[in-house]
Amino acid sequence: MTEPDNTTSPFARHGFIAAAVVVALVIVAAVVLAFTGGDDSAPAPQAGGTSTTAAPATSAAADSGDCDQPEGDQLPPVAAPVNDWELVGKLVAPTDPEAAGPGQVTDEGLRTCFAHDPTGALFAAVNWLATTSDAELLSAALQDVTAPGPGRDAMSSKLASDPVAVIGDGGYQLAGFTFLSYTGEVAMMNLAVDVAGSGQAAFPMTLQWSGSDWLVQLPADGKVLAGLQPLRSLAGYVPWSGA
Repeated sequence: MTEPDNTTSPFARHGFIAAAVVVALVIVAAVVLAFTGGDDSAPAPQAGGTSTTAAPATSAAADSGDCDQPEGDQLPPVAAPVNDWELVGKLVAPTDPEAAGPGQVTDEGLRTCFAHDPTGALFAAVNWLATTSDAELLSAALQDVTAPGPGRDAMSSKLASDPVAVIGDGGYQLAGFTFLSYTGEVAMMNLAVDVAGSGQAAFPMTLQWSGSDWLVQLPADGKVLAGLQPLRSLAGYVPWSGA
């Protein structure tokens, strides 16, 4: 009688089965790793992504604040804007809070947040000019809505030591304007003013766009009122006043 073959199949041995299980697990782990990138490294991109996304949002909010005046026509106005007028210091200044600005007025009366267009620049210029009739307002304007530079430093120093020499007697009111140039980043204009007892004069002003508002650029010596130039007439100017 033939003896039964009791030789165990090599595939049924315990050692081989265990090895096969290990190999299978390694293969499964490799597939999972390939699709997930690994558990250890997964949180890092997520944290980095959150940081990168949050920073611009915070920065944008900080840059704009609540100042979101709508942009209007990018061509300088050739007619007097339609607006209301308010007394700022001793001068009347234009206001159109839903369009050109100012969109904000601080507790001390400083007017900020003007539209990023020529009319917004014009309103910012006249409102800044109005602050020159009040030492406290001018001090705030120099700090918040004036471009940094030697002109601002010079005027700040003079305002602290001799405010009367800086603000004068405030004996003038807006009479009109004319644009010299406008690029979207820089606005140059002349403001015509009626000077009490002296006729009319041109007041040159340059403003630059900085982040979310217009900043006034001052001459290096800080002597803004010294730049007044006599005018014989308003020829070439757009008449505009609230007085």
